[in-house]
Amino acid sequence: MTASYNFKIKDVSLVVGIDDSYSNILNFESRDEHVCSMMHQHSHLGCELFFVEGQSLTFFYEDKKTEYNNCILCVPPHFSHLSFRRSGYRFLFYIEKNTEKNNSGFARFIYDLLESKQPLTFKMGAEIAVYLKDLEKLIFLEQSVNTEMVVCVLKMIFYKLYKLNCEDRGTKEAKAFISEKSYFMEIDEMINNFGNGLSMQAIADNLCLSLRQASRTVHKYYNKSPSELLLERKLTVACRLLQYTDSTVAQIVENLDFSSESYFYSQFKKAYGCTPKEYKSQKNGTA
Repeated sequence: MTASYNFKIKDVSLVVGIDDSYSNILNFESRDEHVCSMMHQHSHLGCELFFVEGQSLTFFYEDKKTEYNNCILCVPPHFSHLSFRRSGYRFLFYIEKNTEKNNSGFARFIYDLLESKQPLTFKMGAEIAVYLKDLEKLIFLEQSVNTEMVVCVLKMIFYKLYKLNCEDRGTKEAKAFISEKSYFMEIDEMINNFGNGLSMQAIADNLCLSLRQASRTVHKYYNKSPSELLLERKLTVACRLLQYTDSTVAQIVENLDFSSESYFYSQFKKAYGCTPKEYKSQKNGTA
């Protein structure tokens, strides 16, 4: 992320990070696309806005692949995905904790973006494209950054996004949401990043709770223990790898950090009623 900026539009305080780095999907052989997608899907605490001008953005989530052109793609927080873009900018934005809940049309629009469960697409608009060019000059081409000017341009981009895609439909459709992350989202973030390890103590520390309180919280939202949640997540990823990639069982066991192949086999059969090999054959239509 190149830089972040704090500012306020109407009654919403935003923190916006901007970068112009991008990954080229052509660097990956087509046979490796699904492997790359399955192993590197991730999520963010903030909401991502991809400004796709002309050349396309390749977007993976779960086992799906979608191409986007000439639009603004909004990826909500905690949505697992992987993206490759050939040009353009990415904004990662949050609402500051001191933002008060309110009912303005702009606030409801921003809350809707943050609380969406699926990616959303919006019209780019000629004016937004012009502001992006201004932003490029201010941040990436000038020798020194004029923060006040950057903030002014960012305000116009967000306000035009709202005007083009929300206000003309009326604001009654919009709903007010709480901007603070819930315990559910916090725990979900840890589960999605299971490579960093997951334990009841880690959850308790992250939520600033005692072990007993953390345990009650996990069971309240999931009715499962942390170890059960982690196993469920790993098995879901294993299914995707078996169905859509050429990964061997040994590779899956290593990549997903199972303790042994025998443990993986036993837990997989318990969950799906068949062995990993049988599952792969069934999904791929082979004998």
